[in-house]
Amino acid sequence: MPTDPEALNAELAKRNHLVMLGAFVPVALKNPATHADGVAKAVKTARLIAAVATTQAPYLVLADDNEPIPRGPSGRAHSRERGIEQGRMEDFCRRRRQDRARRL
Repeated sequence: MPTDPEALNAELAKRNHLVMLGAFVPVALKNPATHADGVAKAVKTARLIAAVATTQAPYLVLADDNEPIPRGPSGRAHSRERGIEQGRMEDFCRRRRQDRARRL
């Protein structure tokens, strides 16, 4: 789909006036070096979906984009060692709040 609001609106209209309810933004939360880029992508995506929203406030799903976790036969992760360390999500959110405050 296009990343320009006008072009996206046109594409949605071609599809029987499909509406944009939200978007998914993956960020490697385990790696603090990716947080600034993740914030930029999330803000850019949020602005785009807000620009084309027609019926309600759209949702932005922010999710971890780390390496895949091997799954056992039951679908469970083999260990927690590969997951996000305690505090990484809080760190990302804190950086996001600081970034927003600098722009005000």
